[in-house]
Amino acid sequence: MSTRLLSLAALSLALATPGHAADKIKIGFISTLSGPNAAIGNDIRDGFNLALKLAGNKVGGLPAEVVIGDDQFNPDTGKQLAERMLKRDHVDLSMHGSLA
Repeated sequence: MSTRLLSLAALSLALATPGHAADKIKIGFISTLSGPNAAIGNDIRDGFNLALKLAGNKVGGLPAEVVIGDDQFNPDTGKQLAERMLKRDHVDLSMHGSLA
């Protein structure tokens, strides 16, 4: 429940930021998708994608694009991915869906 609230708060902040392009929202999703913990990370990713699909691929009424990254169950890799997604991919918010 707290993760959902945190995600909604981050989304609200991203949408309220001046200069935000209101034509779509870009979400960076990071999870463990390789190695021994990949089964959990893949389930989290698939659940996220299913929820988005059931919502008509929209978040807050805006079309959503998802950029997916594999943290390899390494916190440093997850941090690097989040920074890269924010700087290079220009995601509006970054979500980490694993135990790393």
